[in-house]
Amino acid sequence: MYDLEKVSKKYPTAYEESMNTVLFQECVRYNALLAEMKVSLVKVQKALVGELVMSQDLESMSQSIFDN
Repeated sequence: MYDLEKVSKKYPTAYEESMNTVLFQECVRYNALLAEMKVSLVKVQKALVGELVMSQDLESMSQSIFDN
């Protein structure tokens, strides 16, 4: 995950530097994606060992991981 504080210090958002704003927004989105992936992968692992009910979403995710 990206440390948003470091990103905003190194690339401050300003009117003259609109790409810095885009970079910061993309870091926020990427962090949200990584957090969702972490939760989903833990759920898939638990479902594979029988600790959680395998839903259709989890099954398709595990199949996609298997297929690469």
